[in-house]
Amino acid sequence: MNKTFIPSSHYTTKKWYIVDASQKPLGRLATTISTILQGKHKVDYDPSIDNGDYLIIINAKNIIIDSWSIGHVKYRVFSPGRPGSSLKKVAEHIPQKNYRKRS
Repeated sequence: MNKTFIPSSHYTTKKWYIVDASQKPLGRLATTISTILQGKHKVDYDPSIDNGDYLIIINAKNIIIDSWSIGHVKYRVFSPGRPGSSLKKVAEHIPQKNYRKRS
């Protein structure tokens, strides 16, 4: 007989995490955040059940965005639902941010 354990959404309690985003690259931070929100860091992860935790991100204005990310990362703030908006539009509206050159 099959003894597979399938957790319910009431099985685990949701925790709160605080993530400090200062001086962290955008891509690696996004990966960490999505892992926590989906609940993949838990032992009882199941893709059909919402086991993700809650998240508070502090110092988001100090995220490191390199010059490669500006042209290649898709960003949907200015036209939600329409693909093709890039981070270049955000960089034009926020010119005081200094972007790190990729070496």
